[in-house]
Amino acid sequence: LMTDKLAQRTVLQQAGLSVPAFAAVQFGEIGAEVPFPAVLKPRAGAGSRDTFKVGNREQVADALAKCDQDEEFILEEWLPDRTNELGLGSDLVSVESVVRNGVIEHIMVTGRFPLAPPFRETGSFLPSDLGPADQDAVAALAGEASEAMQVLNGLLHTEIKMTPEGPRIVEI
Repeated sequence: LMTDKLAQRTVLQQAGLSVPAFAAVQFGEIGAEVPFPAVLKPRAGAGSRDTFKVGNREQVADALAKCDQDEEFILEEWLPDRTNELGLGSDLVSVESVVRNGVIEHIMVTGRFPLAPPFRETGSFLPSDLGPADQDAVAALAGEASEAMQVLNGLLHTEIKMTPEGPRIVEI
């Protein structure tokens, strides 16, 4: 669940958590019912490798043509943000947590600098610039995600995007 974005989002969605709409896609099969704009990314991977913002099925096909045809992908809804509304450094934060014997302790909410195109991380800062209520909300969401994933022991880095509808999980 920690390395397969499709499996992770499925478990989180089944637990009733707010995740972007998503679907598996592959070369030649782009029948996903995900609203556009969307984000195409590998099911496994990090560092935003082969990640593209796409506006329609044709752009999905064009992006897939640039990637390894043996790789599996996920298409997910692009989430709007509140960056301008809140005056935040970025609309993305992460909750750093420790889980011991199923008990989660949140260590820090980390702020993020704006992403560089297409989705490259440019750095982070401690603590985040969220207000206390939003920090509590993202910590609670990270805790719910840990429980849904049935994490018993480990260190978690839960990425959460601040949207007009509230915090939404990007990935763990």
